[in-house]
Amino acid sequence: MTKGNDIDDLIGKLSEELKPVKPMAHPLIQAIPYVLISFAYMAVVVFYVGIRGDWEEKLGDAPFMLEIFMMGFLAVSAMITAIYLTIPDMRGDKWILAIPFTLLASFFVMVFIRSFTEGVTMPKIHYDHCMGEGGYMTIIPLAVLLFLTKRGATTRPYLSALMTIFAIAGLGYVGLRFTCSMDTIGHAVISHMIPYIVIGSLLGIGAKKIYKW
Repeated sequence: MTKGNDIDDLIGKLSEELKPVKPMAHPLIQAIPYVLISFAYMAVVVFYVGIRGDWEEKLGDAPFMLEIFMMGFLAVSAMITAIYLTIPDMRGDKWILAIPFTLLASFFVMVFIRSFTEGVTMPKIHYDHCMGEGGYMTIIPLAVLLFLTKRGATTRPYLSALMTIFAIAGLGYVGLRFTCSMDTIGHAVISHMIPYIVIGSLLGIGAKKIYKW
């Protein structure tokens, strides 16, 4: 009896230290306010920086709008996927990983086709005002998304880092297309894409430390 009482006392003491834990909301519930706030923040920065003078004309340009929707959906799908990755088994919805990869592949196919039809002149790599503006558009969404994804317990830190940079790159690309009047492929690669590739590389290097349990 004494031994049994000791075990009961031990269980009782351990139970006293337990506190109710609120379960995490469904990834989509977490993602919706984040997506809305991120795009609203990006829009505010776009208007602060200054929207391109021919924006009304560009809204009737099918290739431009295809770019916008493709990269916008890439950003949204990657944001949602990054939050899904905070759950070790992704709630069994691993198929969602295919969406951002498919959108990004489609975007690169479009860039490849444009490079043949329009030609490509690559400017020298240099600091451009678009790089700084893209940073303003994404620094807050990046910080918040890292905070959201660090609260979970991802078992795929590198994939989480990749989805994070997909989300931020898509968001920044959309914003820059509305502020920058340069429509050439070379400028887009150097000033609109390379900064996010650099940020993504840094996230990849530190992924295990960033997403450690």
